Amino acid sequence: MVLSSRYASGALMLGLIGLSGCSPALVAQHEVNGARIPSGTDTLMIARGQSSASSDSVPWHRREPPAGPEWRDAGWNVATLTADSSSGGGSLQLDVQVHDSDGPASHLTARYDASSLRPISMRVETPGATMGFAFGPQSFSEIDSSAAGPPMQSTGEIPAGAYTSESLDLLVRALPLADGYRTTARLALPMSRRVETIGVRVDGRDTVAARSGRVVDCWRVAVTSERAPTTWFWVAQPSHQLIRIEVMASDGRVTVWSR
Repeated sequence: MVLSSRYASGALMLGLIGLSGCSPALVAQHEVNGARIPSGTDTLMIARGQSSASSDSVPWHRREPPAGPEWRDAGWNVATLTADSSSGGGSLQLDVQVHDSDGPASHLTARYDASSLRPISMRVETPGATMGFAFGPQSFSEIDSSAAGPPMQSTGEIPAGAYTSESLDLLVRALPLADGYRTTARLALPMSRRVETIGVRVDGRDTVAARSGRVVDCWRVAVTSERAPTTWFWVAQPSHQLIRIEVMASDGRVTVWSR
């Protein structure tokens, strides 16, 4: 994703290459369940290296996290997800600190409907600028505050049933993952005023080691769209913890986020 979203790599925000064959129908609301996502704080370390893998295959397909002279430590993300039942049907509060050596630090806070993951509000802070968003059923308002001038207000449209790019990993973990599962979803990118249709498929199962040495059985999930390389997620069975994310740029540079 871009710097102002969950992850500081530009590739993650846009998901990936187009789907082949017939695309499945858009994800049904009853399939998405925020209760599948465990609350708590996750720290993901960022590593970057090179890969000779093809654009549609897993760039780092090994049990252990990346290590060695060919990999460079590039920072970390700390994400805290909290359930809040005090407002109506409940919401999920997300707080993410991003420190990536290839870009400025950023701080994201967001609120989503606890069941559907529909966006309610979002705030993104980067050095010298703050962007705030409030979401309705099919529209949103934005206030862009920059040190260079007065706040700028604007509005935009969001399709009914769309999710936001900043909640991509939450959406993946809220789905009923199983062998052969696949679906599609609309993903709104409010800062660039675009909407992508992404494909989500369970590509297989892997046993993955966390940085602590803990070995976890995971679903390997591929997320694809029209504009960028495939993003791969490893989601723990059955807890739906996020264990690893990988994406490979067109020049072969691989970014891996490891729990």
